[in-house]
Amino acid sequence: MMELEERFKYLLNRYLNKESTQEEFEELFDSIEDIDLSKILNDQMDKHFDAIEISADDNQMEWVKTHKKILLTQKPSNSKYWKLAIAATFLLFGSFLGFWILSGNNPVQHQELSFKNDVTPSANKAVLTLSNGSKVVLDNRADGLLANEGNVNIEKTADGSLRYRMAETNRTSNNIEENYNSIEIPKGGHYQLILPDGTKVWLNAASSLKYPTIFTGKKRVVILTGEAYFEVAKNKKLPFIVQSRDVETLVLGTHFNINAYNENPEVKATLLEGSINIAKGNIRKLISPGEQAVFQSSKSEFKVINPDLEEVMAWKNGLFIFENTQFDELICELERQYDMSVKYIGKQPIIHYSGVLPRNKPLSQILNVLEETGEVDFGIEGKTITCRSLK
Repeated sequence: MMELEERFKYLLNRYLNKESTQEEFEELFDSIEDIDLSKILNDQMDKHFDAIEISADDNQMEWVKTHKKILLTQKPSNSKYWKLAIAATFLLFGSFLGFWILSGNNPVQHQELSFKNDVTPSANKAVLTLSNGSKVVLDNRADGLLANEGNVNIEKTADGSLRYRMAETNRTSNNIEENYNSIEIPKGGHYQLILPDGTKVWLNAASSLKYPTIFTGKKRVVILTGEAYFEVAKNKKLPFIVQSRDVETLVLGTHFNINAYNENPEVKATLLEGSINIAKGNIRKLISPGEQAVFQSSKSEFKVINPDLEEVMAWKNGLFIFENTQFDELICELERQYDMSVKYIGKQPIIHYSGVLPRNKPLSQILNVLEETGEVDFGIEGKTITCRSLK
């Protein structure tokens, strides 16, 4: 064990001094998965953060705090992304920006690029459409009562979410009026709401949800476009149904994520807790926690897989998590999260990325990190990401 520890210290020091060979670089990050070496690594990280905090500016400290938080919450016993987060902290030691890049190249010296324009990260943005067709932009509205729909008060809470509550004067009324609202999240936005039954919904960028202001009848039905995470309030008498592109997800009370963007060929329902029954016409599939049902339109069938739940839920947890992700898929995610389009100068790069990055950073910082492959160059022109292949 002593020889292993000494070898690890040697590799780590070589890496931090930017003296690693490609073989030493790979050996170091393979060793990180060894739980017995975690104390050595933590000691080195503490020294590293202490040194940074002496001279770091506010922007650098933001990155340090973000990576430190990831490292404290992700452990090697239950998360392969712990290794990637370590890399995201130590990679390119002097730049405070890190990414674990699977490109077959040696780590390259980072020189942060400047952009004429920049784009702020995703924020609480949404437009609420009431039953009478009037629209309420929620971005900058003050907390408190926004509107009243029949028997229901619509409120914006102190944490910026939307809540539906039965008005106190109408709780005993038998004359319950059912109205429909919808909430639309633009690109570059996200939002949370609490439905009248207490169900919590987190909506990703470029998504929308249509729902009644109060649930009546024998089931609770909402219509989703895009991506959302649901924590459904339990009610055995009223099943909860999410309709998304002709696919129905039925639950009684559970936690699950649905990805049903129109531009994607698949609808994915991922279960974290409880059970769900997903159906398309006469095709049905019951899945268990940890499973994902994927409906493939071209095959008219459900495929059940065991995805990495951390990767599925990264958007809700404020992270970008990529695992051998193709360049075009990664760019599509950035377009959605930052409300941008991409323009290629020459051919489209062929690169695969793996890594962990926070979502609460300006676009320029994310693009700077992605340029670490040395295979692509980015620019920002208004609402367009320009991308030029260097290979």
